[in-house]
Amino acid sequence: MIAYNTTELHHLQVQFNVIGWEDEGLITAEEKRSILDKYPVKLFMPQFFLRLGLGILTVIASSAAAGILFIANDARVPEALFIICGIGSIAALEIFIKKKHYRSGVDDILLHQGILYLFTGTMMMLADDVNDNAELLVFSITAIILYGIAALRYLDRLAALFFVAAIVVFEYALFMNTLGRPSVPLLLMNASIMTALIFLCRKSVGKHFSRFHSDLLRLIELAGIICLYMSFHYLLVAGLFELQPITGNRADLAPLSQTWFYWAWTIIFPLGLLWYSTWKVNRDYLRLSVLMILSIFYVKHLFYPSMAPEWAALLYGLLLIAVSYFVIRYLRKDKSKFTYEVKADGTGMNQVEQLAVTAAFSGTGLSSSEKGTQFHGGNFGGGGAGSDY
Repeated sequence: MIAYNTTELHHLQVQFNVIGWEDEGLITAEEKRSILDKYPVKLFMPQFFLRLGLGILTVIASSAAAGILFIANDARVPEALFIICGIGSIAALEIFIKKKHYRSGVDDILLHQGILYLFTGTMMMLADDVNDNAELLVFSITAIILYGIAALRYLDRLAALFFVAAIVVFEYALFMNTLGRPSVPLLLMNASIMTALIFLCRKSVGKHFSRFHSDLLRLIELAGIICLYMSFHYLLVAGLFELQPITGNRADLAPLSQTWFYWAWTIIFPLGLLWYSTWKVNRDYLRLSVLMILSIFYVKHLFYPSMAPEWAALLYGLLLIAVSYFVIRYLRKDKSKFTYEVKADGTGMNQVEQLAVTAAFSGTGLSSSEKGTQFHGGNFGGGGAGSDY
């Protein structure tokens, strides 16, 4: 199912973990070199600026090839030509993957250009046969399929985000195509789907079948939490319902009922997520909860302004700075499972499993420098230590 060589991906994961362990002082430089020699990576992964340059060159080359194809056929059947260009881009993507390209800029651009070509061709074929709402419905279904396949096969993070966005668009298009306007069941359906998506991602992370999709699953989980929060967020609900006509006359605005529930959701959900992130030691949830709390200030000032915007921004900013100061002082004292010091993996948390693995590498305990426990002294190949380790 995965287009990239899974052995190379496994070696890449091992190298990433080992480099992080050395930065944290859990293994020595000699142990790191020994592991890296056992798990070489032959994938072509250029630095950011080279990746950016290769991506730009790929856009130019791909667009030029598509332009030549359109000129040669006088663009008589553009929808078919777009689909041909999409298939050609995906075929070229597979070729470059065989040549060991992995997030090199070339494979990224070819993937998304191919999807855009296929989108355009599909929508042009259906443009004259369906109305606007049905067209949006077909568009979202096509997006779910294409971006879902792209995320699963090519491990593309942007495709994973577009996959979640396409689900939300599908829900909206479904209600617009059947009822003609959004309603409370739309919010309930979105909340239910996002809850199921979050649960599925959390259950799948760490499983053997999803070992190469863990980053994508976490990203989809975070996107699902944002969409779940926005399901009943006061700002979104007010924008959807208060601006919807009752009788077809734009002057007739549907009144927004149950405002207490939407305000309670807008305020309580971030606070609950903040508590949960602290309890479960989840830094991503912690960051999301802080951003959601910021949205509370924004929505409150938008609907119920109590002072000038610049004074409100100054007050909220000083409040957040003060809270951050005391939180940082608290974390520096190691009174929490969180630590303020940033670890090599960027989480800033204590990783028990890393310590356990390092202990296994060193043979006894966590001290890898004790006599007779040097990592490079034994047979490491095959996923375990030999008898002379």
